[in-house]
Amino acid sequence: MRTFLLFILLTLSVSASAVELAETVDLVTEARSRALLDQKFISAETGGTVPVSIQSAISVLQQPSFLTCVQEEYEKMLPPGKRPEFTVQQSSSNTWFFINGNQERTDIAEVAGRLTGADTFDLAYYTQGRRFFGHYQALIHIRLTGAGDSTAYTVAVYAYPENGFSRFFARHLQLVEKYFLSKTSEISELAVQISTKLCDPDRMDAVAKSGF
Repeated sequence: MRTFLLFILLTLSVSASAVELAETVDLVTEARSRALLDQKFISAETGGTVPVSIQSAISVLQQPSFLTCVQEEYEKMLPPGKRPEFTVQQSSSNTWFFINGNQERTDIAEVAGRLTGADTFDLAYYTQGRRFFGHYQALIHIRLTGAGDSTAYTVAVYAYPENGFSRFFARHLQLVEKYFLSKTSEISELAVQISTKLCDPDRMDAVAKSGF
């Protein structure tokens, strides 16, 4: 979400390379993110391929208004008359927040984003908020790899529930772990659809001409 997102079920012939923990450690230098990676976190991963070139994907991700565009495209996908549960709002050049229908706030910060190879782009987001199991922190590492006219992606999520009971349930009952796994998959499926629309050539030309 530059996103949470290019976040799977639309896998083509090329699969994304897995993100190793050591690579995430090398990518992020932000203090909260590094501290989270020192904890006994819950991990989830997903991946696949989207039918857009790596150049287009990177260009979209680097737009200052990226999350606003994601929000707009998501709203267009909803049935007529239906509104999204929440609206992502930008609070600075690299931070956003939203409040869901349960009045639970989530803060998001982009903490890394750079080319790590000729056709590979890595970025990371640190998030913190509250859900039914209490306060949590999470680090999301997204890797995009060029594959001809398509882009393979992997999303690795490292989540840390701050409540001791939640961590206990995560280890022994897997309730919290299942929550993050389901959300990772849900976001991934949605992001495939949105990213394809955002990388439409006509839309990108219009954005470039407007300087948006």
